[in-house]
Amino acid sequence: MAQDLTIRLLGRPKVTQDSQLGFQRIVRKYVVQGPRASKAGIEDANNPLFLPVGTADEEFTDHYLVNQAVEPTSSMDKANLTRDFVEIRDTYNSESSSESGDLKRITRKYIVLRAQHARGYDVTSWVNHPFNSGGRSNDAWDYLPSAIKNTEPTSVSYTDTGSVNVSIFNASSSGPSSLGTPSVSIASTSTTLSTALQAAASTDSLSIKWVRATVQVDSSNPGVDVWSVSWVAPVTDHWAVGNGKNGSSSQKLPAMMKFDHNGIRTFKFGTSGTGGPTIMYSYVSYVVGVDPGTTLTSYFGTGTVNPSVSMDFQLIGLDGNHRSASFRQSVANTFLIQDTSQYLKFPQAYFIDASAREHPSVKVGFKEPHKIVFSFQKDMDAAGDSNPNLPHYQGSPIMQAGGNLSFSHTFIMNSSNGSSLIGSSIKPIFSHGSERIWKIVLTYVG
Repeated sequence: MAQDLTIRLLGRPKVTQDSQLGFQRIVRKYVVQGPRASKAGIEDANNPLFLPVGTADEEFTDHYLVNQAVEPTSSMDKANLTRDFVEIRDTYNSESSSESGDLKRITRKYIVLRAQHARGYDVTSWVNHPFNSGGRSNDAWDYLPSAIKNTEPTSVSYTDTGSVNVSIFNASSSGPSSLGTPSVSIASTSTTLSTALQAAASTDSLSIKWVRATVQVDSSNPGVDVWSVSWVAPVTDHWAVGNGKNGSSSQKLPAMMKFDHNGIRTFKFGTSGTGGPTIMYSYVSYVVGVDPGTTLTSYFGTGTVNPSVSMDFQLIGLDGNHRSASFRQSVANTFLIQDTSQYLKFPQAYFIDASAREHPSVKVGFKEPHKIVFSFQKDMDAAGDSNPNLPHYQGSPIMQAGGNLSFSHTFIMNSSNGSSLIGSSIKPIFSHGSERIWKIVLTYVG
């Protein structure tokens, strides 16, 4: 190739370490013939004065052209040309991370050549770049440069040492020490929460990963684009005091209801001496995907479940309506306290063991998964109205019981499981395109 005598290098280049744009910057100065500094010379199709962005330096071949400028001199016969070459990174040049609430965030900044180039954009991205789109408005995610595509975070690290731990539902196997082992009822069969969640994760291939968040592109610099990109991922699964609403003091705690031969008693949650649960914890976990998986949805539904109790039953005294008790009402935000007995029993009137003060009991109903069915009829052949073998309610004998006491959630007294699920919620808390981060809150009492 013949030497171009219309341009001449002036001395050695200026070399600067650790510039904002790259690892190293080189500035070369040339003197050029006056006509080459004209518009025709700058844009000459065969021998342009201004070289394409991304042209490699002849000596430092891993440094690429990002800017060039022509400056006039006192003579019309010559001008000065400056060319800037930068060692463009093929990765991000700054990174920050933060964690707040349900999400952790990574933000990275990239400097890339504004050109179709290994240190810029691939063919598809360059076609979608606003520089080539004729004014069309494109989402910046549609023309990501290669450096961003090659360094997008994948596995989520939950340790300060950088080791990767992406196993979900870890904390479900060890709840708070003051809470009994949390369980789930699936198809009328009780299983531990950890077992149920791990089965759901395996069945639906649930995972945790980074989700694209925000992107900003600054094209105001000559020859390069400055990208600022962030991704978010959920924090680790954990147990929270209360109903999982970040400890809000405004949360409305459920009431506790207990029904036995003494009547109906309702207590505020946490009241000491009630014989019922005094603590409430929520297990908070996350999955990432288009949906939370059909298995989790079938277990816990897709919305908040509030405990409730509904009553429609009556107890008829031995002397007829004078001693009848009728219960017809619904109570919201309340769960029922019961024991593990298969039947509902009321005691007889007299003491079988005066020292232990224990009553023999009579069955007045039986228990189903979500209701108590009252079913008792006095034997009409029984001798005398003062039959001591009749069940007693509030100290008076009854001759008939019928109806239902139904409930959505219950706390089982003296259960080996130790804690009961009284509420659940599955909802998206962040999205990008069709991908979402789903927050799962399962509230237990014990």
